[in-house]
Amino acid sequence: YVLTDLFTSRRIPYRSIGMDRDGFASMAEIKQLLLFHEPTVSNLEAYVKQILTHVNPYTGRDYAHEPALAWYCLVNEGNAGNFKPDEMAKLPGCKELWSRWISEKKASDPLYAKVSGDFPKSFREKDINGAASRQFLRYIETRFDARMKAFVRSLGSKALVSSMNHWCNPPGYQLIREDVYDYVDDHFYIDHPNFIGK
Repeated sequence: YVLTDLFTSRRIPYRSIGMDRDGFASMAEIKQLLLFHEPTVSNLEAYVKQILTHVNPYTGRDYAHEPALAWYCLVNEGNAGNFKPDEMAKLPGCKELWSRWISEKKASDPLYAKVSGDFPKSFREKDINGAASRQFLRYIETRFDARMKAFVRSLGSKALVSSMNHWCNPPGYQLIREDVYDYVDDHFYIDHPNFIGK
């Protein structure tokens, strides 16, 4: 059986995701944009459709219906809390989504009355602003993951789906794993005699 990521490190030109600049978006930019930028999500959906509807000439099955392709990780090591809020805030769509989300929370839940309306400066603070920022991360992760899982299912795949598999794991993420994922995938690295990077 085979596991594959739907996004790991594919190079995507800025212009192909509606951004008026030359060059390629970094892997970290794409992982963040997938959480709140419609052109980036549409780009991934087109790519996934192209892959999963490819027919293997030897079996006559497309990859969506290939039982050996048994697991999908939606985004490799893309947990939203892995990234710095000030970098995330510079990306198109991020601050707008935060503003809508926090406004709705303030209007519907008195617990949010004291939360700053400004985009979070940290996702790790132990005050009410930090707690709200982690709820926002849970919201954007759930929204994207549920959408992508439904998209994979719409192509006929019954493969098990997971995501959020590296380092930032606030307790609220457990709810996403319970509500959306079919299995838990976690990455950790120990005891490398010589690590591949710094």
